[in-house]
Amino acid sequence: MNLKNKLHSFFLISITLCSLNVASQTRSAFSDSERKNIKVKSINGETIDVTVIPDYVTMSIILYSNSDTLCVNNDFTGLKEDIKILGENFIVLHYEVRCGTGCRTEKITLVCLSDKKFSRALDIISLDSYVFDKTYNKLIDSLYPVREIGIYTLDLVNLTNSNHEYILKAKVYEKIESRKNPANDHEATDTIAFKFDKKNKVFYTEYKELKGTFETEDKRNKTIKGIICPMLKAKNTEYYFWDNKWYWQSKDRGDRIFRVSATCE
Repeated sequence: MNLKNKLHSFFLISITLCSLNVASQTRSAFSDSERKNIKVKSINGETIDVTVIPDYVTMSIILYSNSDTLCVNNDFTGLKEDIKILGENFIVLHYEVRCGTGCRTEKITLVCLSDKKFSRALDIISLDSYVFDKTYNKLIDSLYPVREIGIYTLDLVNLTNSNHEYILKAKVYEKIESRKNPANDHEATDTIAFKFDKKNKVFYTEYKELKGTFETEDKRNKTIKGIICPMLKAKNTEYYFWDNKWYWQSKDRGDRIFRVSATCE
């Protein structure tokens, strides 16, 4: 075998080994220990087998049934607790999502099935915390330390069901500490009750008009108004269910409307 052929063979072997390594890494992206096969009762009363798979490469959680697939793509970085069933009908996904330096964010997504189709009954932030320490405010004094601490948690307490008239209760806790603005310091606990919209298969607190501007998939700004839809309010954020998707608005973002999470489409 001449030198050219030897080099060619070495190149092919290297490519093959590299491909095998990539394939191995891809398989390890799916956590076998966290993969779960569960039985859940649909809103229609049918028992359905569902497989839930966390995928650490696409940063998503994928749910499979014999009739449908749902991909929850929320910058997922890891489960915070085992996947479980709430009240026979709702799959609870509690997970951490990617966040910036000094902050931490967790989400809870409730998934149910109706007419053999998946539906996100709830898609909400369950923990939002930040700690900014040993930071300096140059506008005041280059050596003045600013310590800002904030934590917001939402815990699902219980679910009651009377002929599919679900009531979901959640406990909310918030604490703010600010060295710069101590007048803003506070600590509070509250309880929120969510009702269930049987038509849209989502939880909500009231029906409200969704109006504002959002960015379409082709990167154009679109203004909407006059759309009445289920709205769920938690902290200073309002979550709207419209066009089979969850959106959110916050006062500190003006009239901008944001998609809660992508769907791996």
